[in-house]
Amino acid sequence: MLATANIDDRLGNLEKGVNQLDKRVGEIDNKLGHVILLNQEMMLNNNDNFRHMHSVLEESKETLQKSINKIKSQYTSRFQLYLFGGVLFVWTVFVAFVLLS
Repeated sequence: MLATANIDDRLGNLEKGVNQLDKRVGEIDNKLGHVILLNQEMMLNNNDNFRHMHSVLEESKETLQKSINKIKSQYTSRFQLYLFGGVLFVWTVFVAFVLLS
């Protein structure tokens, strides 16, 4: 009888230990699932943020390209105007020199 009671006590303690271990593993599993969900949400948010940032950068690139082209055209126009004025001045001096000679 004593051996049976001792074995029953041991089996009872083992069952309690297994139940406690099962509860702890369940809690860890729940926490791990929660962390995985949080990571998925963060990844989705980061992906959306990077898409938005990419579109903003593309718009900025287009705006800068337009500004650069506008500045280039202004300098080209000024250069052409100065070149025309210089050629006209040289032509006038040449004609005046020929006529006065």
